[in-house]
Amino acid sequence: MDGKMHRAEVDKEAVFLNKWGRRISVRSLDRNFSKYLLASGLSSNVTPHTIRHTIATHWLEKGMDLKTIQTLLGHSSLVTTTIYTRVSTSLKKEVYDKAHPSSKKVGKR
Repeated sequence: MDGKMHRAEVDKEAVFLNKWGRRISVRSLDRNFSKYLLASGLSSNVTPHTIRHTIATHWLEKGMDLKTIQTLLGHSSLVTTTIYTRVSTSLKKEVYDKAHPSSKKVGKR
């Protein structure tokens, strides 16, 4: 096979498909995103990357481990995924409070 899909083949690994069952192009994704962003009335500063970053941060805050997040985001290196650990101050405080008995407030026993 020459690397091109036949008409009947569908890309089963892709999340977003076009009407022919092939991966949607980056340009098409950007065009559709811009159209729906405008219609939503949300800030024009929102990008697909912003949403990706937000979802990954929420996963981390809800307790998902970094290795799973790395796999879901398709990062080849765990170092790339660790950027999300720098984002959440509330998560850091919560983990610290759970892990260190000395952080407990007096009278909260």
